[in-house]
Parts: sequence; structure tokens; C-alpha cells
Amino acid sequence: MAESQFVSQSQQFSQFWQKAVSDQLEFIESFYDQLGKVQSNGLAQVSTNIDEATRLAKQSISQAEQLVAQWRKLVLETARRAQEAITPAKA
Repeated sequence: MAESQFVSQSQQFSQFWQKAVSDQLEFIESFYDQLGKVQSNGLAQVSTNIDEATRLAKQSISQAEQLVAQWRKLVLETARRAQEAITPAKA
């Protein structure tokens, strides 16, 4: 009787251990599935942010180029007007 009780307890322990390991593996698998989804979403967001930053940088460069061109025109016009102001008029 003691031997059969020992075998029964051993089988119960073995079943318990196998279930615990199986449950833990399922949990780990679920964890890594979720981690993969979060990682994919994060990388997609980073990619979107990089694209947006690139677009904004290009837009800033274009606006700076336009601003510099306007300054050049303004400087040239101011220089011409200054020359006209100091040059005596031909009478």
C-alpha cells in the first residue's frame, strides 16, 4: 500500500510539475508575442517620426533658402537706393 501511495504521489507531483512547466512556457510565449507586437509598433512609430523630421528639415531648408534670397534682394535694393541718395542728380 505504501508503495502504491508513493507511486501515486510521484505521478501527482510529475503531473503538477509538467503542468507548471507547460503553463510557464505558455506565459513566456504569450509575453514574447506581445513584446513583438509592441516592438513592431514602436519601430513603426520611430520610422514615422524620422520621416516627419526629414520632411520638416527639408521644409526648413527651403524656407531658409527663400529667406536668404529675399534678404539678398533687399540688400541690393537698399544699396542701390543709398547710391542714388548720395549720387548728385544730373541737372
